[in-house]
Amino acid sequence: MRAMGKTELRKLIERSKQGGNELASSLEAIRGAIISLKVELDQVDRAPASREEAIYRLKEWLASVASVPQIDLLISRFVSSTYREPPSDIPAEIIAAAGIASLESFMTAAIDRRYAGVTGLSFEDRRMSRADIDHRLLELEMTEEAIIRSAESLGMDVLRRSDAEPRAVLCNGEVLQ
Repeated sequence: MRAMGKTELRKLIERSKQGGNELASSLEAIRGAIISLKVELDQVDRAPASREEAIYRLKEWLASVASVPQIDLLISRFVSSTYREPPSDIPAEIIAAAGIASLESFMTAAIDRRYAGVTGLSFEDRRMSRADIDHRLLELEMTEEAIIRSAESLGMDVLRRSDAEPRAVLCNGEVLQ
């Protein structure tokens, strides 16, 4: 094997630097996209329920209030042979049960005010958004892991993120090809 000249060695060094820079920029781009997707996922998780879902929850709660056994317990204090004075702090459910129709319209109006200019996510839309983001996130994590393993196979040390996806880090190398 012939000895390399200074020019050839400099070219090798320059190509190595370019390769290292390319590796760093690729990882930086992927990691930036991962962060963006995690922010998007957080926004989906924090998005309010749809107005329809909120109204449904309200109606379900009001229906349960009307059948609360606490009302029977309170009434038993008045109809038993020995009178027992009711507690001074009457549960909100009993108060709500007394005026369900007006409470429903009052609470529905409050929900409508809350949704002025806001669009919530239905349970299904939230589930679908999460699934889509989770899928894209896993693809990015697998790509990142493939780049890291490729660099490691060349003898480079590359740090993994502390929050790297375990499914990507622990997957079979063939899956990353």
